[in-house]
Amino acid sequence: MIVLAPWLKKLTQLRSLNLSRNLLKIVALSPSLGQLIQLQYLNINYNEITTEGIIALKPSIQKLFLLRELYIIDNLFDTNDLKELGLIINQLPSLVHLGIDYDSLSISENFFLFRCILAHPNSRKILKNANINENDPQIKLYKTWLQQTK
Repeated sequence: MIVLAPWLKKLTQLRSLNLSRNLLKIVALSPSLGQLIQLQYLNINYNEITTEGIIALKPSIQKLFLLRELYIIDNLFDTNDLKELGLIINQLPSLVHLGIDYDSLSISENFFLFRCILAHPNSRKILKNANINENDPQIKLYKTWLQQTK
């Protein structure tokens, strides 16, 4: 397990943190990350974060109410982890950009993520920045189905 240095928690005014390409596997971004209450940008792209890493990330990241941008492209989590990711997305009220490799997801995975994003207060901004085409026939069909099942 990789735990960020304890001194990180002293950087309470830090607004941007880029941890991409560090071969992080299980990221216990520890209580240190949760104390970076001014953080607006977090990049953990191109690591080796798995299911355990996503779960370990949840308690810390849910304290980052000002986080506007989260980048998690090219990690090792799979379909089962999308549930955890969906829970994380909805814990971030300021989120407007979610960097994820949508093209690598199946249609059902995209639909699941789309549903999580729709539940977010900034859903339109996230969808616009995510390059998910709301006018795509499959997305329209799914959106219609969602409205009917409410």
